[in-house]
Amino acid sequence: MSTDGESQIIKLQEQLALCQRELAQVRRQQEDAAEAGSADARAAESLRQISTRLAKHLDRAESVAGPRGWVKRRLLSTLPRPQEDADLAVLRSSKLMNGPWYLRRYPEVVSSGLSPALHYLRKGASEDKDPGPAFSTARYRAQHPDLPAGMNPVVHFHANHPGTAS
Repeated sequence: MSTDGESQIIKLQEQLALCQRELAQVRRQQEDAAEAGSADARAAESLRQISTRLAKHLDRAESVAGPRGWVKRRLLSTLPRPQEDADLAVLRSSKLMNGPWYLRRYPEVVSSGLSPALHYLRKGASEDKDPGPAFSTARYRAQHPDLPAGMNPVVHFHANHPGTAS
């Protein structure tokens, strides 16, 4: 491999490590805010801005990377998509979503790179995982056969019971 190719790989690895550290920090901040029950819009906006900057940084790393799209698929897939923001806000403000409990109950979630709320939104509910000890996904589905396909049970619960358990 040429020296230029090796230096690009080293730069990419450094950028990837930086992105991973920044992403871990953003996730910790998001989870801390959610656990504290913080509804501070400025903090949420700040985290969105950090996520946007991180996405731009990853786009630059992709152009250095060689195999186009690898960095984007690997790291950006762990960030919430804009269409998930509203459902994530419901989950994070819900007393039914218990992030630390979720990670203890389903330790494989840690290796997914997703936050507990994002994992439950994207995968956990469809796998009948429970978001916390106070809510059974499978029981809720059984009691609500009208639950629209693809709708998260906790989000559905809060839509039909405003002000409850949040």
